[in-house]
Amino acid sequence: MNKKWTAQTELLLLDKGIGVQSGKRSPHHVNLHYFEIPVLFQYHRKNIYFEFGPGLGYMINYREHLYGNLSPELVNNYPFSRSEVSFNVGTGCALNEKWTLGLRLSHSLLPVRRAVPLVSKASYNRLLALSVTRQLKLKKKKASDTE
Repeated sequence: MNKKWTAQTELLLLDKGIGVQSGKRSPHHVNLHYFEIPVLFQYHRKNIYFEFGPGLGYMINYREHLYGNLSPELVNNYPFSRSEVSFNVGTGCALNEKWTLGLRLSHSLLPVRRAVPLVSKASYNRLLALSVTRQLKLKKKKASDTE
């Protein structure tokens, strides 16, 4: 876009989860595995960047733990939504030309599941991610190199 603004897309494999804490052991815990494609707009200022943008996710797998839950057919009666729309916001800094360190918050805009027994609200995904990235710059061959 220009020197201060850039756009970036990624393909991520994420493990998200939801749960209800009641005492020492959670009676209900869920692990959700997603492929997610965020489209991020980044504002750069010196070595620091700020990013924001939407993300589209697709749940590929899940695991649900129902420790003593009253409804063993929870998954059948309250299915998960396979697709997810999220909003991402984050910041980071360039350590040098190749390495960056970032922190990003992702929050689903639509519920991934409607309210279940013993839980008064619909379930949303939230993810706080710390990232270390390495930039790969592939050199293009010059026209004179191919002749």
